[in-house]
Amino acid sequence: MEYPLCTPSPTAGFVGGPPFVCAGRSVRVGRLPGLAPAVPGHDGPVGFVLGFGGLLLLAHLYLYWRLVLSTGTSRSWRIGGGVVLALLFVVLLTAFATQRSGPWQQVTALHVVGNLWVAMVLYLTLTLLLAELVRGVLLIVRRSRGRDAPPPRPRAYARGAAATAVVVAAGTVGYGVTQAFAPITVVQATVALPGLPAEFDGYRIALATDLHLGAISGAGRTREVVDIIAAQDVDVATFVGDLVDGVPEQLATAVDPIGELTGPGGPPDGVLFTTGNHEYYSDAPAWEAALADRGLTVLANAGMPVTRGDARLWIAGINDWTGSDFGDPADLTAALQGRQDGDVTVLMAHQPRQVDMAAAAGVDLQLAGHTHGGQIWPFHYAVLAQQGSLAGLSRVGDTQLWTSRGAGFWGPPVRVGAPSDVSILTLTPA
Repeated sequence: MEYPLCTPSPTAGFVGGPPFVCAGRSVRVGRLPGLAPAVPGHDGPVGFVLGFGGLLLLAHLYLYWRLVLSTGTSRSWRIGGGVVLALLFVVLLTAFATQRSGPWQQVTALHVVGNLWVAMVLYLTLTLLLAELVRGVLLIVRRSRGRDAPPPRPRAYARGAAATAVVVAAGTVGYGVTQAFAPITVVQATVALPGLPAEFDGYRIALATDLHLGAISGAGRTREVVDIIAAQDVDVATFVGDLVDGVPEQLATAVDPIGELTGPGGPPDGVLFTTGNHEYYSDAPAWEAALADRGLTVLANAGMPVTRGDARLWIAGINDWTGSDFGDPADLTAALQGRQDGDVTVLMAHQPRQVDMAAAAGVDLQLAGHTHGGQIWPFHYAVLAQQGSLAGLSRVGDTQLWTSRGAGFWGPPVRVGAPSDVSILTLTPA
């Protein structure tokens, strides 16, 4: 049997997402090697920050209206409230702009306040918008009864809505903080793979993703993940992207504990790494070199056989989807080079949406992260719409996809409805 590999299609490069052709199927996978982005400047962290900053500015103007202008009339109240919101907005933007590198990254208090305020803005806005809906319903009810006047004491209603929003937001964010820093959940799952040799029945894989080591999360988080993996008696440990938010010079001590897994007593088939989008924002080549120096095997569009007697398992890793914007795209053909007929294939690919390409190429199991399980409700729905998978086991054709919620957090140190995890997968023949 010859496995289908992926090549650029004749229509590659057109606006709308250049496809690969994999075994006759057209599969969209972002940019292709050697092709410029279809919409220059559309992707990347700068565009994200600008768009995100614009949304946050609108949210702050809305909060000023409903929390300040609608609840008080004195000049000092309105000026004071405006100053406080403006200062928090500046702190927030500064925190987001300096999270990956630079001297300001070391100012932990700045990043804690700025990132927590993002979560507060979300839940304040959602609660106040719900109050707008309730107010609208009350108006409709009154008018249906022949009363055209608005609800009595509108300022009292505004103050009640503002107080409720503050309580709900503070309570939800406070709960989310406890969940973000709670012990990492160990998720155990068995994955049945057709064609898996009997010699690999019970083969155990540790999957750790999305630690996001940086301004807030450091060596303590890494130590917890390493201790979990060390206690699980796994055959191989995989770190599938978004390990860091910063450059190696600043985060060397934060990643050092991972190197302990490569020594005696560590997983017999090694500790493997492949990039996520945040490595590219933080100098991916430098991180690949730094992790290789610590004994990790970096699978950058590469694969390797794992053997048990005469039986083989092929483990491959491809670059993140974002790599194409940095001239370092995913190359599944290269990652499967050397795979033999009958090899069951496990693919490390950071984003779940890379599974279409994996399925077309005959991959049996993809290991992914990126989603954080949504991290903060209600972002779950947006993440699911973009990635097609939020957490756990899913399937595209004959390819199974396991998505981890990740072991860390990005932005606000808050998790609501999405506990962190390290996944321990046990393979068995189907």
